[in-house]
Amino acid sequence: MDPLGSYGAAPRQALAELAVALALPVKPLGTGSDVWAWWQAGAVEAIRRYSVHDIWMTTHIFAHYAFHRGWWPAVQATRCRESADAAWAAAFGTAPWDEPEVPAPPGEGGASG
Repeated sequence: MDPLGSYGAAPRQALAELAVALALPVKPLGTGSDVWAWWQAGAVEAIRRYSVHDIWMTTHIFAHYAFHRGWWPAVQATRCRESADAAWAAAFGTAPWDEPEVPAPPGEGGASG
């Protein structure tokens, strides 16, 4: 079974589960269910970071998958991952694995991973 393919026992893997399987940093930036509360609290930066982190993880996962499926040579997969890292650094001045936890809006349960 190919855990990154859209077939097998679980056709939809959670993004965070795939990231953990590939040893990518998964910070507790929150979950999709936190976004509405962040929006209501005016925490647009939390939404931005959460969304960009998802894009960063998706880029790394796809590059890994494309390389291991034989679609891309190693150099292309590496460039893709490096480009995602550089875009994150340009946007936030840090690396995704150095990100602080995004605080939950007042009255919310917390930003869980």
